[in-house]
Amino acid sequence: MKEHLSGTRFSSDSDVKTAAEKWLNGQGRDVYQAWLNKLVLRPDKCLNNDCFNIPKQALLDDFTPERGIRR
Repeated sequence: MKEHLSGTRFSSDSDVKTAAEKWLNGQGRDVYQAWLNKLVLRPDKCLNNDCFNIPKQALLDDFTPERGIRR
């Protein structure tokens, strides 16, 4: 979404929200399924590696529909 909306000027917060919702609604089911799978695997990965410090935004940073899910 960041790449999609980059450089766009919005006149109000509601315009930003509308553009974001349009973009999200246009994404395929596979994109969301891949993100959910990643969301489920991350805690397991941490528990298996004895790490309990998940960086803020780590889950969302891995979600890039244009390039798929980074692993």
